[in-house]
Amino acid sequence: MINRSETPAHYTTIGEIVQKYRLQEQLTITQLANLTGISKGVISKIETEETRRPELRTMRLLIQALFIPEEEIMDAYLKVEQRTEIIEELLDDAISSNQLCLVQKLTRSLLSSPQEETDKLLEKLYHHIKRMNHSAIQIMLCQVMIDYAREHGMQVYVAKGLLHIYLSMQDRFSSPETYHTGISVLFYDDLLHTEERILLHETLLLHAFYLGYYEVCISSGERILKLDQEKNERTIKTIYLLFHAHYLQGNFQKAAYYEQLYPGRSQYSLPEYARLMKALLILSSPYKNAGLYQLKKCLTYATDKTFFTIMLHMLETLLIENDLAGVEALLREHPITVPLQTDCILQKNFSHLERLLAHFYTKKGELQKAAHHYGKSIQLYSYAFPPHLSPSIQGLLSLTNDED
Repeated sequence: MINRSETPAHYTTIGEIVQKYRLQEQLTITQLANLTGISKGVISKIETEETRRPELRTMRLLIQALFIPEEEIMDAYLKVEQRTEIIEELLDDAISSNQLCLVQKLTRSLLSSPQEETDKLLEKLYHHIKRMNHSAIQIMLCQVMIDYAREHGMQVYVAKGLLHIYLSMQDRFSSPETYHTGISVLFYDDLLHTEERILLHETLLLHAFYLGYYEVCISSGERILKLDQEKNERTIKTIYLLFHAHYLQGNFQKAAYYEQLYPGRSQYSLPEYARLMKALLILSSPYKNAGLYQLKKCLTYATDKTFFTIMLHMLETLLIENDLAGVEALLREHPITVPLQTDCILQKNFSHLERLLAHFYTKKGELQKAAHHYGKSIQLYSYAFPPHLSPSIQGLLSLTNDED
């Protein structure tokens, strides 16, 4: 067997590459024919380049028998093979075997095929991407599509590609890169179909709310309500988030507008959401005690959807009022068990809840318990954000300084 580590000569045609690897394996044409089931005449014609474009089935047999690296022979094969159906078949194989470099090369070759118009090829690739389940390959193919579309002035596919990349990154909401990708799609908003626009703003609405970027959240929410004027699950959820975005900004008049907009009776609306919004508006008024009373009534009907939100607002208000007895009574009546594993948005809320408990025990002078809750807050926060950003670390450091 010839040593494969030796630096090879530069081979550029299919025939040269097949012959090189046949000789490396020390096989005659007859032996290779017996090994693959391909006739000697066919192999000979490939090597002498009488046949410049072998059938795909023949190529696969030769690649397998001679251990030819697919990327090496594809460079030569794609120079002579431009049929889109063949390139698509090769692309499917490369995707299945997770050969990222080859996937990229084949995708570029597919888009460069002279057999079809560029826009049809881009559309074909886009539908191919949407059917895939492999996130890393999807993102890579989208990037190839975006680059090619930019080169050819087809901005609609830049928009589609960026949107698809953003949607495939939803499990990384805490990453600044993910958020900036979402914002970049906004520049191409008008090029997207209505449903694609709604999907973009629906994702950004939730994403910006989670990050605390309430202006972006509000902008996307309002855009959804303009694009989709039906009272459906999506728009009712949007109204609910718009209420909270305005409320958390202290814009209680706008929050009241969305509370009124929220349908009291609908197959998609939740009565506990409606009760919570009314209670929070009372809490924001001069009648805080009445608001606390209404929030306490909400706890009677609360499910996991609203329980922790209600507790957050009640604890925050009681601590601002320095009502430690009220906090103790609330915790005694409604003990809190914070789960460690849940989605990133709830992790952030649970982290805030633990931080409020830490403030409570700090005010009571029970520093060991306070440190315990600061630690849990940091642990929960780290699931959603880099730990160094956690406000609880500052609280924990201040406790350490106090003890010193």
